[in-house]
Amino acid sequence: VWLDYRRRTRDEHRGCSALHYAVMASQVAMVDLLIRHGADVNMRDAHETPPLHKAVGENCELRIVGLLLDAGADMMAVDADGNNVLHKVRHLGAAQ
Repeated sequence: VWLDYRRRTRDEHRGCSALHYAVMASQVAMVDLLIRHGADVNMRDAHETPPLHKAVGENCELRIVGLLLDAGADMMAVDADGNNVLHKVRHLGAAQ
């Protein structure tokens, strides 16, 4: 099976890249592998959400956040709602 990890899918998962999937599944080793092989850490899904935004979601895996940041993920990138990752972290903290 050929998987082009540099491109978004065109399926029911809203244009997510392989990196998005690995982040959402909290697969640290896969995130690391994809990054080492050139996955774009700032690629956005169909909702303009970069992988870092997904990494700080409800199932936050700090090792993944670190891998993304070390690879150059843009902390100030905004999603379709105009929120950057810091807004998301604040929102999640307020909800707890």
